[in-house]
Amino acid sequence: MKCNLPILMTIVAMLYGCAGIPINTEILNQNSQTWKIESVTAFKSGGAIKVSGYFKKSKRFAARNGHIDVSAFSNEGKLLLHTIVPVGHRSMRRGGDYFSVNLPKKLPENLLIKVEFHDQNSPNFQSSH
Repeated sequence: MKCNLPILMTIVAMLYGCAGIPINTEILNQNSQTWKIESVTAFKSGGAIKVSGYFKKSKRFAARNGHIDVSAFSNEGKLLLHTIVPVGHRSMRRGGDYFSVNLPKKLPENLLIKVEFHDQNSPNFQSSH
């Protein structure tokens, strides 16, 4: 038993180190959407930032077209990076799915990732996205 404890502690330390550095996230505009982003995580690992999460239907008949905007902001509120995660029709038919994107640009340590779903059938949808 005494021999197993150091091995267990080493494994836990290695797994903790592999998880990466967590980054603050915020989910925007959930009140009027037909799709709801349930959870978002962002972490820095190996110089890259990975943002992933899960979305599902919040209404019985949800829109079939849309995408997820992922934006990175500095502490001062300056937009550093904006990217779009396309949402396929297959995941929308299933009622929800996971999404993930790797942010390609080098970004500072202290930043905020904001995530928002855009329904392309909505009158407020901007085609510039």
